[in-house]
Amino acid sequence: MKRISALFGCIFSLLIITAAAVSAEEKDVAAPAPTGIGQLLRLLQDKNVITAEDAAALGKQSALGIDKENMNNLLNLLQGKGVITSEEAANLADNPAGSAKKLPGPAGRNTATVPLVLPMDDRRFVQLLKDKWVDVGKRIDEFYPTFNDSRDPEYIISRMKAAEVITDDEAFELLRQYRTYYLSGAVATSLEAKEKTYLDRISKSVVADLEKNALPKIRNDWTQRLKLSGDLRLRYEADYFDKANGVQMKPDNTSQLLNTTIDRTRSAIRARLGLEAKVTDDITAGIGLATGNSTNPVSTNSAMGDTLNKKNFLVDRAYLNWNPAPALSVWGGRFPNPWFYSDLVWDADINFEGVAVQYHPRLSSSWGLFFNGGIFPIQEVELSGKDKWLFGAQIGAEYQKKGLLTARLGAAIYDFKNTVGVVDPSNSGLTNWSTPQFMQ
Repeated sequence: MKRISALFGCIFSLLIITAAAVSAEEKDVAAPAPTGIGQLLRLLQDKNVITAEDAAALGKQSALGIDKENMNNLLNLLQGKGVITSEEAANLADNPAGSAKKLPGPAGRNTATVPLVLPMDDRRFVQLLKDKWVDVGKRIDEFYPTFNDSRDPEYIISRMKAAEVITDDEAFELLRQYRTYYLSGAVATSLEAKEKTYLDRISKSVVADLEKNALPKIRNDWTQRLKLSGDLRLRYEADYFDKANGVQMKPDNTSQLLNTTIDRTRSAIRARLGLEAKVTDDITAGIGLATGNSTNPVSTNSAMGDTLNKKNFLVDRAYLNWNPAPALSVWGGRFPNPWFYSDLVWDADINFEGVAVQYHPRLSSSWGLFFNGGIFPIQEVELSGKDKWLFGAQIGAEYQKKGLLTARLGAAIYDFKNTVGVVDPSNSGLTNWSTPQFMQ
């Protein structure tokens, strides 16, 4: 329907423009000889592009006749949109007033194409684009090859802008002039307006049908609020040592030697399973399980080769995420790393426990700021008021140019409380609790 209406509007616009020109000059100059507009209308009717009523209405509009140049323009426009073939266009152009020649069937199809005939206005506009091409030092003989021999002004303008021959503002102004003051551009603008109207109607109709029939079922379907994720990884690794390595002892136990000379190979498995639920429009709950152990916070690998024993599947994440505004996010529980970081500071597998706030306002489409902060309990010590804590704050800026450049710069401060070990001269072990847990 959109295509038929657009073509109807195209033919109607050309006929109105031609009829107006002929009417204005009929007192002084004889009207041009009628051309094959009737044949064209019959052809379009046979192709079911227009109805008999449409053909009759267009026939009345062409009563004053249409000159050969505008007839050729119309034929080329219809051929370019795939409505008629090059043979049909050539037949109508060569026999404007006589009966149409019978075109050969598919077995003997004529492959000759009708030469492109541009409206005079388009020629002048393309010449204007050529002048701008030469003004920036380009060679005139490279003009058409650069644009794939296209004579379409809009296509040439877009390619000249992409090649930085003209600026964005110049391209906008040239396009405005072409669509306002030139015949082909004005017709294209009219067709696009009609197409947009029909698309809007179709979109509204589809939305109405969805709201009436589909959305009530979707809204009540709890599965739409859940997202399941997971992955599985098998790993094989080897450590190779130089046979000339020296012997190394553990500093805290000189009777125990560290392996520095014997090659070692081992395999590991990692499995993760996650579930995220949309509790409300701005609250999300998540839980994640993963292999690993409770003594290493930065690895979810589980070694294979332990006498076929079962593996641990531990709680890796359990959190609530509140988004009261698009740029604001509040985390609580055990959640993903909230910081902008590199591997020099934090391991990619570590998750944080506690409370964190992220505020990422946008200053423009390219620039933005970010502010992160959090409080995290590191270790709760029984019978002591000196629990271990981590307090963190971060500020930074980011720049994003889609497809070209992404840059981010930030600074952070991390304050660890009660994590420095207290020396015990008697080596009784009474102050072991004061050191980080993985060192105890």
